[in-house]
Amino acid sequence: MEENKTPRKPPVILGKGLSTELKTRLERTDKRGKQVEKPKFSNYAPLSYVIEEDYLREDTYLELKYTSNEFVAPMSAAGGLVEMAYSAFITCGVHASILKKKVSWTCGAGFAAVPRKNWFETNETPVSDAQKGALAEFMKKQNPEGENASGAYNKAVWDFWNYGSSFIEMVRSKSGGAKVFVQRSIPFHKCRVAKKKEGEYEPTHVGISEYWIEGYYLNPPDLRKVALYPNWSKDPDNANVERCVYQIKNYAPMCDYYGAADHIAGFIHFDNDYQGQKYNNSQFKNGFCPSSINTFYGDYTTQEGVDLIENIESHWTGTGNNSRMFTTVLARKEDAPDIQVLDSGNKEGAFLELSEITTNGAIIAHRFTPLLAGVEIAGKLGGGREYREQFEVMFGNVIRPTQIEVNRWFNIAIGLWEEWTGNKCNCDIDIINKRPLSFATDIPISLVLAESEQRKEIGYTDPKPLK
Repeated sequence: MEENKTPRKPPVILGKGLSTELKTRLERTDKRGKQVEKPKFSNYAPLSYVIEEDYLREDTYLELKYTSNEFVAPMSAAGGLVEMAYSAFITCGVHASILKKKVSWTCGAGFAAVPRKNWFETNETPVSDAQKGALAEFMKKQNPEGENASGAYNKAVWDFWNYGSSFIEMVRSKSGGAKVFVQRSIPFHKCRVAKKKEGEYEPTHVGISEYWIEGYYLNPPDLRKVALYPNWSKDPDNANVERCVYQIKNYAPMCDYYGAADHIAGFIHFDNDYQGQKYNNSQFKNGFCPSSINTFYGDYTTQEGVDLIENIESHWTGTGNNSRMFTTVLARKEDAPDIQVLDSGNKEGAFLELSEITTNGAIIAHRFTPLLAGVEIAGKLGGGREYREQFEVMFGNVIRPTQIEVNRWFNIAIGLWEEWTGNKCNCDIDIINKRPLSFATDIPISLVLAESEQRKEIGYTDPKPLK
């Protein structure tokens, strides 16, 4: 008969070299239940202090199974994905610039009311003014803080592009006989998704806390547990209030709890950009060295030595004194000065090559082109037509799919608001897209303006005088 043995737990590496022993120390609490030790990382630390491995990943099933944590940290790393994304944003100019363009183009020029349609259905019925008026009641005030639809949408888009996930809290309540529905975007760094239990396909709730940013907190004192949509949870302090959190997630393989940031493969390039600029700046401040070391031999008094140095400095250093001839007349060869010319070790060529590789890597990670990113291309003027063509390709592959994902949340929220409050608008929203460049300059003026209109535009009299 085979002897029953307890299976040995596999060695657990909790992401970024965080060993089981370290994890145990981090989980150590005092008698009051407060955590004794936790890692602390500066918000301004460069990425090189955060990146300890070549890639980010979520903790695996076994790694999560053998820890007592109820919530999963986003992308196991020292300081986590939050620290990495924030450090990249404030230290890499190319990354920050592209990120802002993505947010701006995704949010567009505002909202448009569009007919509501089901799967495989085409609904071309125009949205009436009455429908738009009903929808406006929901759009103009999203929560008691006075935030409108544009503000909530913009925050959700920011977190989605920066981290790969957005969290929106939706609340329905009864107050004085009236039913109220509000929603607000919860900053990504305040949310952690709960660990799935045995048999669960999807997480059931999230934990919201100001303390998650501090590291591996186990039980934050301000922790709020809220169900993930489509489930709702009762507010523990008010029986008339129900809450849920809708997560917009950029799905990627091996990412069960959080989405993967669109630019996640570019973090190493963002760090190189910062380190290269930092090195170059340090070289500029501290890298200057003397052009030569001059040693004069002879029987000089202290004052004669001081006078000689001052005389040389006044004649051979400073503006306009470079490349002049230095001549000495000596009685003995032994008294000739010893002059050692120093090499400053100029590494400008290597720096420029690394800078170009880093910039291109950052742009590719964002699925942009150098022209769209605003990077100068040698030998190219970057005309408007080329810009628009590249923008259309990028918009269809990068921006529009994200708009569809974010719009799905917002239109679900509109439906929940209608269902709870009894208001009916029977329409959805879509984004009014804006183009960064108009094609007006590509159209011959004679095709759109009459001769008299053309003359008026340039200040000539109308009509054209007869010869």
